Amino acid sequence: MKIVFLDIDGCLNSQDSILKTRKQYPNKEIRFDTPHPDHIRWLNKITDATDAKLVISSCWKNEFSVMGWNRYFDLLDVHADVIGKTPKLDSYRGTEIQCWLLEHQSKIIKYADSSWYIYKEPVESFVILDDDSDMENLLPYLVKTNNEIGLTEE
Repeated sequence: MKIVFLDIDGCLNSQDSILKTRKQYPNKEIRFDTPHPDHIRWLNKITDATDAKLVISSCWKNEFSVMGWNRYFDLLDVHADVIGKTPKLDSYRGTEIQCWLLEHQSKIIKYADSSWYIYKEPVESFVILDDDSDMENLLPYLVKTNNEIGLTEE
């Protein structure tokens, strides 16, 4: 299974997209930090091409349950399924991602004979989409976005 560890701020929204939304809806009471369709298009291009699943690593992760993230992302036309969230450790994001990877591996072993489909596949590869670089030893897996621009084709 392929995984995209996904940050929201600076990846799926950006300073540019927030300004664009404000101009488009000047009199509306909407959240301007909502993920923007331009950035979602590039995320979909990645996940459609790789069949990757999403794990939310953003500080937004506890806004929703995994089911809630899937519902929210369905509304935003995100194609990939959210299968998890990294734990909140008050540590580096890289540490939280490493903990998720270790927990996933232990669940594959523990639930090997169960119907828990989510844990049947080992992580074959992963990438981290984030505008921050606090990844410690996972830095080689980071695709660092610019928080002013967000996720782009580059």
